[in-house]
Amino acid sequence: MKLFRLHDRSVLKVYGPDAGKFLHGITTNDVLGIGTQEPIYNLILNSRGRYVFDFFLIPHEQNFLLDCANADADALTELLRSYRLQLRVRVKRCDDKYAVAVHPNATGGAASFEDAILFQDPRDSKMWMRAIVPTTASVTCDELPDLNEYELLRIKCTIPNCVLDMARNESFPLHFAMDRLNAISLNKGCYIGQEVVARMWRIGAKKRLYTVFSDTNVLVCGQEIFAQGQPAGHMLSTLGHWGLCLLEVEKITDGCNIESGGTHLKIYG
Repeated sequence: MKLFRLHDRSVLKVYGPDAGKFLHGITTNDVLGIGTQEPIYNLILNSRGRYVFDFFLIPHEQNFLLDCANADADALTELLRSYRLQLRVRVKRCDDKYAVAVHPNATGGAASFEDAILFQDPRDSKMWMRAIVPTTASVTCDELPDLNEYELLRIKCTIPNCVLDMARNESFPLHFAMDRLNAISLNKGCYIGQEVVARMWRIGAKKRLYTVFSDTNVLVCGQEIFAQGQPAGHMLSTLGHWGLCLLEVEKITDGCNIESGGTHLKIYG
């Protein structure tokens, strides 16, 4: 069984007697419930309910490992440290001790594989399994021969790459299907931005993330999208003929004509 390293990911460690309580109070998911038993997908929002960071949270030896984007690692570390106040919590980067990897198999639950922590991607059961691999482990991580295969699966599962597709301190998580991706607990108590999320959940989000494709042309990130000739949104992540886009829900009706740059688009799924 091969594991393939994701070089754009980093690992943080949050530890100390108050680590669980601390993370539960500032993130969108249920850290003290399911988060103590199995890996979860999680967000930190600002006070206006807008996205700030996303990460996978993995319980490990009474502490927590965070699988986050390399581009976010330093800023996320500093933000977590600033929120500690008097709690007995420490935060550090552990890129010298752990690597993040994937395995092209979407079945199975959390498990240990030759010292690696192997778990199903909590966002969607069709995604490849993920792993946190200690640098001292006997298992080695190979180079992923074709990252496009993994990226295309992400797009087909309608999962945003938050670093590329979402605007920090601006994007609303429900516009990007974070409830469907199991990043938000609607039953837990207060967290930063919770009131905004709850209100949007009640009234419904005005925008929604879609997967689209073209039978003929390569799609272009950032291009404006029109529905029945009216502006409806913009293209986000793209890979060849496939892409993610954020569209106004009320403008997307059954059978409506959707196009971008003169290219006819079809909604996938």
